[in-house]
Amino acid sequence: PLLFSTFRRMQSAGEEDQAKEIGRVTMRMVLGLLPIAAMVSGAASEIVTLFFGQAFEPAAPLFALLIWGAVAFVMISVAMTIVTTAAHPRLTLILSAPLIFIAMIGYWAIIPTHGAFGAAFVTAGSSWLGAVSCILVVYRLWSIFPPMGTLARSLLAGVMAYALAVLWPVAGFWVLVKLSVISVIILLTYLVLREFSASEIAQARSFVSRRT
Repeated sequence: PLLFSTFRRMQSAGEEDQAKEIGRVTMRMVLGLLPIAAMVSGAASEIVTLFFGQAFEPAAPLFALLIWGAVAFVMISVAMTIVTTAAHPRLTLILSAPLIFIAMIGYWAIIPTHGAFGAAFVTAGSSWLGAVSCILVVYRLWSIFPPMGTLARSLLAGVMAYALAVLWPVAGFWVLVKLSVISVIILLTYLVLREFSASEIAQARSFVSRRT
């Protein structure tokens, strides 16, 4: 709702370029969730065991897949907001309806042989198919696209985060420590790869100084 109202206000004020920039920045932020998803996916078994107990550990592979679908759903939500703001609300239905049928076909074909894991795979896969489709529609309507540099850096940080999560086994309270450390490493990776501009770093420093 906040993103939609912001877009609407800017369009009403004739600030379409600023609205497009906010849309681009928002999609960039969603790409920043990819390393987090990779970290959670790599530590899925430990996270599930910590919060739900050893009896639920078999659900870890499902969780590892569905976390990727969650990121895709966030991207879909952002893209759908932009599409609606661009005065094309019918496109949201046109984009979402086929995904339901694709998912249903996938469930019908895969669940009998692969069970719950297959269902999770179809859910995550159809979500990303929808996310890519929505991104392409947004590009056609507003000529904005998630930054490819951010995507490349997010994928690199994601590979590192996943490797650390898998190769550093812990249990109990140490899972939270592990996730915190890897999260800091992800942030440092972005800094080393110069993902953030000088103004963004200055804003972050100003925010931290006000809090302290």
